[in-house]
Amino acid sequence: MAIAMRAPAGAIFKGQRIGGQAMSSEMARQTHVGGATLVSRFPSIIANLSLRTGIANEETAEEIAADARAAAPRDTGALQASIHPEELPLSGDWAVVADVDYAVYVEFGRTGMAAQPYMVPAVDENRDTHVANTVQVLQEL
Repeated sequence: MAIAMRAPAGAIFKGQRIGGQAMSSEMARQTHVGGATLVSRFPSIIANLSLRTGIANEETAEEIAADARAAAPRDTGALQASIHPEELPLSGDWAVVADVDYAVYVEFGRTGMAAQPYMVPAVDENRDTHVANTVQVLQEL
């Protein structure tokens, strides 16, 4: 992602006046204006954003998994035992997984078998908390 900004009037970077010009990321990180050095917080914000939102996402996935296990119908206990949070390898996002073949049929039902939802209600139950946690993370940056 690229972010373009114009340097403020009177800005100096490495001894050269750059006021009104588009700034590179290096210029945006440290620019002198009127004798003061402006240091951009963008690099640290971006670095912390992924880490902090990842932690919030992991915590929410753990809560959803716990609520889904509690709500899942129990016959042998295999369905409940199979529900767990899992980090997705390429994106770093989190998913809550039920690792038994029949999990989808229990959740949504099928011909001759009524649905016994456990995962969707757990997601719904944790939605507002997750949004609030994410907003808090963003405000703390």
